[in-house]
Amino acid sequence: MPDEYTGGIGDEGVKAVADFVDSGGTLVTLNRAAEFAIRHLQLPVTQSLENVNPREFYCPGSLLRVEIDTSHPLGYGLSREQAAWVEGGLAFEARDARVAGPVKYASRDLLMSGWLLGGSRLQGKPVVLDVPKGKGRVILLGFRPQYRGQSYATFPLFFNSLYYAAAKPPAGGR
Repeated sequence: MPDEYTGGIGDEGVKAVADFVDSGGTLVTLNRAAEFAIRHLQLPVTQSLENVNPREFYCPGSLLRVEIDTSHPLGYGLSREQAAWVEGGLAFEARDARVAGPVKYASRDLLMSGWLLGGSRLQGKPVVLDVPKGKGRVILLGFRPQYRGQSYATFPLFFNSLYYAAAKPPAGGR
């Protein structure tokens, strides 16, 4: 590949993304892109499966049950339980009380379809986080909500993230 198409966004790009969020923008990440945001934007979040041995945890692409807080704007219009396509698996741990975790892996009956080794490492952990940063926010979607035909169940999380980014309090503060 030509140099101009390789290497990622570089330090200048990372600074531009950080400035965008700090000044009131919303960054929405899907699946492994969450790791970029956690690391480079210094979010108060850890990815709890970061250094797990593949002999202890493996999710090659399965439907896992997630529990959704439908009172949070990211959960609007969704059922309290949903099937999410998870490949690899991210699970988060927040180190700041201001971080909301509106979507968590189910604490029981996690595997709905497919194969999963070490599922107890995911159970009850957040898979979607709403992280305030500066005047903006970072929304970490720890799986791909737009994955193929499965998107019918989880694509609203992506749309809700976009709507939430543009939402403004009503006039008069109500």
